[in-house]
Order: sequence, then C-alpha cells, then structure tokens
Amino acid sequence: MHRSFKAWMNSKRHSRQRTPQDPEMPWLPNPRPYTLTPSPSQEQITTLSETVHFFRLPLELRRKILIHAFGNRTVHMDLALTHPLREPLNEERSCYRSTNPAHRFDQEAGHLWPYTKENLGLDRSRPKYWQWRGCVCHRLPPPRFKITLDFHSYIKPADDRCCEGWAAFCTLWTKRTDKPDSCWIGAMRWLLTCRQAYIEGTEVLYGTNTVHISSKPLLTNLSRLIPPRSLSLISSHEVVFWLETYEQQGKAFPNLQQLEKDLLILDTHFPSLLGLHLGLRLDLPIIEDTRTNIKRKPAYVLDMLQSIDAFLKRRCDKPEFGHLRDPLLLSISQSAYKDFQNEVRHNDQYYVRKSGVQVWRPLSPGPFVLDDKGDICNATASNGYWIWGDYEDSIPEPPTLPNPRPHILTPSPSTEALSQSCRAASFFQILPYEVRRQILIEAFGDRTIHMDLTYGHPPMPGNKEAHAMIQEWRLGLDKSRPKSWSWRGCTCHRKPPPWHPAIATESYSTRAVDKDRCCVGLAHCCDMWAKNGKELYGCWIGALGWLQTCRQAYTEGTDVLYSTNTIHISSAALLIDLPAYILPQRLSAITSLEIIWFVETDVCVGKNLPREKDLNAILLILDNHFPSLKKLNLALKLGLSKDAETQFKYLFVILDEFFIRHVSDRMREPFAVSVSYAAYVELRREIVRAQGHEGNVFHWQIWRFFGGEYVLPQKPWTGDYFNSSPGARCNNGYWIYSGEINIRTGGGRS
Repeated sequence: MHRSFKAWMNSKRHSRQRTPQDPEMPWLPNPRPYTLTPSPSQEQITTLSETVHFFRLPLELRRKILIHAFGNRTVHMDLALTHPLREPLNEERSCYRSTNPAHRFDQEAGHLWPYTKENLGLDRSRPKYWQWRGCVCHRLPPPRFKITLDFHSYIKPADDRCCEGWAAFCTLWTKRTDKPDSCWIGAMRWLLTCRQAYIEGTEVLYGTNTVHISSKPLLTNLSRLIPPRSLSLISSHEVVFWLETYEQQGKAFPNLQQLEKDLLILDTHFPSLLGLHLGLRLDLPIIEDTRTNIKRKPAYVLDMLQSIDAFLKRRCDKPEFGHLRDPLLLSISQSAYKDFQNEVRHNDQYYVRKSGVQVWRPLSPGPFVLDDKGDICNATASNGYWIWGDYEDSIPEPPTLPNPRPHILTPSPSTEALSQSCRAASFFQILPYEVRRQILIEAFGDRTIHMDLTYGHPPMPGNKEAHAMIQEWRLGLDKSRPKSWSWRGCTCHRKPPPWHPAIATESYSTRAVDKDRCCVGLAHCCDMWAKNGKELYGCWIGALGWLQTCRQAYTEGTDVLYSTNTIHISSAALLIDLPAYILPQRLSAITSLEIIWFVETDVCVGKNLPREKDLNAILLILDNHFPSLKKLNLALKLGLSKDAETQFKYLFVILDEFFIRHVSDRMREPFAVSVSYAAYVELRREIVRAQGHEGNVFHWQIWRFFGGEYVLPQKPWTGDYFNSSPGARCNNGYWIYSGEINIRTGGGRS
C-alpha cells in the first residue's frame, strides 16, 4: 500500500511540472560597459583618411554612397519569439527546403528566400528564442511604377507580411536588377568596420529610411532594446498597434486607454518624426461568415479619432517634437473603415475621395480647396490627416504539440510497476498480449480511419442516422459559432467492408480516395458495416475511452490504432508540418495511408503541365515521416486549365522512382495513385490508341509497370483486376485510378 501511494504521489508531482518559462528578452546592458560610439579624436580621423580611401571622400559624397547602399527605403525592424528554422535539405530532385537559387522564384513566399518559414519550416524540436527580424520592405512595387492610391494591391502596414517571407512585389525589386540579396538591408558588415563607419552608417540607416515596426514586445520595451540615440534619428516611421475592443450598444468600441499608452510610446521615443503611417489593428468580432464575405460587428471609432486629434495637436504645439512634414496616414481595419466612410460620406466636414479609398479628417473647421480633378489640394500636416482601410484578422495558427513537453506521456513501465499492475489488474490485463492485441484490433483496428485538421465553423448537429452524426453536406455549418481549428476523425465508410458482397462490384471497388465525403457526413456504405444487424463497426473510431484508461492501455492501444489501420489524410495544413501535431513514433508506426494532395498545373505550348515541385513536396513528406509504409493510395487533384491537354510523362517518371524506393516483400497490395477524371480519360484514350484496343468499354483502372508500359485489365469485370492483368506484381508497378470529376478552370497560366 505504501509503495502504491508513493507511486501515485510521484505521478501527480511529475504531471504538475510547470511548463518552462519563455526566455528573457535580449536587453541592452545597463549600465553599458563602455561607450559604443565615442566621438573620434582628430588624430583618429586623420589616421582614417590616410589609411582608408573611402574616408578621404567628402562627407556629403560618403553619405550619398551609404544612402544608395542601404538608405532611402522602407526597412523592417521586429523582434519575435519563435522556433528556429529547419536546416535545408537540398535534394536534387526537389525544391522542397532547398537553397538552390534556381528554385527561388518557384516559391510563393519568395521574399527573404531561402530562409523563410514557408520554405524551410520551423524546427519545433528546438526551443523558442528571441530573434531580430529585419529586411527591406517589398510589399509595394518599386517607385518607377508610379502607382496611385486606387492601385488594386496597395498594401497597408498592418497587412505587411515581409518578415514572414510574403511580399507581393518582391520579384519586381529583385529580378530586374538581378540582385537576389536586395531583400536584406545589408548594413551590418559596414557598421562593424570601424567606429567612424558605425557613426555615419547608423545616421543613414535610421535617419533616411522609413522604419516599420509591428512587434508588440519591441514597441513596449524600446528603451531597453534600442539605444535612444538611434531612435531619435528616425524621421519616418510605420508602426502597427493592436487594439482590443469591447461591445456596447451593439457596436465594438476600441480600448482608448490602450491607444493612449501606444501613442505615448511615439511621444517618448520618436521626437524627430517628419512622416508617420499609423496602423491600428482592431479586434472586431465576426457576426456572419459566408464563403464570399465576412461580416463583423460595427465599429464606433469617433472617440478613437479624437485621441488621434489630440496626439497630432500635441506634436504640433510642443517645441521638443519635430513637426510632421506630410499629413499623418491612419490605417484602420477595413470593415471599421467602411462603417466610418458610410457614416461621414455626406458630412461636409469630411472630404471623401471619389474612389472611396481615403477620407480626410480636418483638425479644425474650414473650407476645402479642390483642384480641377476634384482632389483636395490644401491638405497639410497641421490641419488634418488621412484615414483608410487596412488589415482584417486572418486565420490563427493551428494548435501544435507543446515543445518541450511538460512530462513524458507514455514512459516505459518499470518491472515493479508491471508486476504490481498484473496483481491488481482487471481480467483483461491478465490475458496474453497476443489475445489482448486481437481484441483491440477487433475494437478499433484493421479499417480505414480519417484524421484531418480543419479550420472553419463547426458542422450543424445531425441525426443518428447520418454518418458519424454529421450532416454538413445537407445542413451546412453552424455559423452562429466562431471558426476554430478542430480535429476531424471517423471510420471510413466510403467502401463496403471486405466480407460484404458489394465489395466485388466494380462501382465500389474502384471508388477513388478523393471521392471520399465521410467527414461531411456523406458515406454510402454505413449500413453494410453492421454485422448481423449489430453496429460492431460504427462510424466513430471509438478508441479514446480505452486510451485514457491507463498507461498500459494507451501504449497497446496507440500501437493498434496507428499500425493496423489505414490512415486517410486530406488536410494540407496537417501534412506540411506533421511533426508539429503528431509524435514521430506514431508516424513511424503507420503502415498504410490514403493521401489527398493538390497539384497545380501550368499551361505551356497549349498543354497542362503538373508542377513538379508540388508533387515532390508530398513525396518528400512521405519519405521523411513514414519509414514503415507498406500500402499507399495517393490521390492527386490536378488544377487543370480549360481547353488544354495534360502532359503526364515526367509526372509518372517521378512516381516510378518514389514507388521503386518503397517496394518490399512485405507489401500486401500494390501502390495506387488516382488523377482527376478529365486527365484520366486523356491518359486512357492515349493508351487505347497506342495499343490498338477496340470497343467502347471503359476501364476504371490502369496498371503501369515501372518501366513505363501500361496494361488495361481484361473485361468483363471479374472482381480481381490484379490477377487478370498479365505480369502485374506488387513489386513491379502500381495502379492508376480515375479520380473526382473536376471542373476545368478558365484561362490557363503561362
């Protein structure tokens, strides 16, 4: 009894271990051990001019050179707590996690490439730490393009994602000049050269650039992270503040106390501002979300604008502040801007541009002077400011496994613990391991189960007759409840069970993976899975209750759950970062998979060319995370363009190489891949023409040998195409199926 109580106490103590605290921010030393930039003596200046040719140039010329090198642009300065990036792979056959410059502009997130989260991913096995983020801003086109405010992609500061690797116009800044490093500021080496270089360089870096800051930890700790001298040099600033809201009388009111604290940061640390673009991200609740539009709670911003008025008047009246050269630009959330614009559109005190993209708010009443085009021409920094729309909340980060984990979930039981559990265990634990395993397989193993991670509204509740009580396909989503990340899992009833006579019919046997609709409640074979009228194989997996019984049950149950079932995954969010959601030992236990993956196509010389990088991405995921794979059914959903044939040759060559690497004598079935119906019809037609087949019989699956030869199964349907396909073996080829009937998109891309 004493030992049992002691073990119980130890388990409770370990389970309550606190999660490690976040690391401390990298503060400036206080007091500083020495002056970083002491004024150079006349002797040092003379020595520099004699030994370094650059410093013989006049100061004005040196300054122009430094401005050309890393000045007169918008630069990001942020501080983030995050995991480090993973190491590059540089596989010759793939651009996945590559640093090869040839792959740069194949990436959707090409800014800061290759060192981006999109390209390399986060290494969640290593702890988070504070990282400085800095780069040149490429969210807008270069100045030579002369865009106007009505430009369709005029991105505001609060919607800037440069530090994440997403910059809409990065290619316009880098391809033309052939300077792939122009995403980086490139000032550090110069600043480290000598003290004189540091002094002149920091004056250019902070004094001539527009500095963009959106990191809340940095903004609230500026004095402890950046020297006051550097902050006082900043004359042009883009800053993004996050404002919470509270509901009152059916409207969302911004938190004014929080806003005043944020504006005080600007007064305290940025005395020399000549230009300011202030972005306010308002947390506005969603009240309606359709597939084409999001409706948010109306915002009341007039009190907030009065605080901005007082801030600007304060900057104008006090002599310690530099006066703004250009009018303030205030960006607020797009839905709040629309509400405000509709409210003031017919108010003579405001000026609304014809296009509606901006509203002028005057600080004092007075007439507007308009030019020939109807634009206001007496707008100055001292008499008002511009307001326009900006960012709306995006999808939050999905939930991931804690790292490091607070305690070991399934530690190996000691000999003492095993002997105690046997003496005090229930009848089930006394059974031999093989018998226990067979019982667990009968309970929740040896079938196909769904495992997906999705973001959206929860489905409307269904009735007991529906698959897994889900009727999303008929009732839709419950939009009265907010969107969230959620796990979706159920037993797959897309096909009949192995013992049912219907499995021998062609219509069920060849049903492709991407036609599965179980997770929306549309499964046609639920009734067939009931044995002798009893629901022995229900729609739910039914393993969670057992897994939570004890550690021994969890250990044996997870082994059965992952190693004996076919896991069906269609969520791209889950697939691209599997170790963040599923333990590596669980992934290595999986032997059978069904995967749905989207492959985009490009149109070249009138043909659809599936993107090699999209296919290689999923194959590399399978290589890295599923070492025990013995069965695979891969559904490739092709984004086909209208009125263009599909070129398959190199796509199947890549698949051949992948399958050859994974064939083994332990395989139970050959690998299978399905392609979109329209592409499958083209492939079959080409094979029929090449092999001289006659008749109008349609083949629902095709055998491909690794050497590139095709075999059309013999007719009529016999229930076993594998044996009726001459020469077909598990280790020399794979099946190609017809996938979902997709609608071709419009114009092709070139």
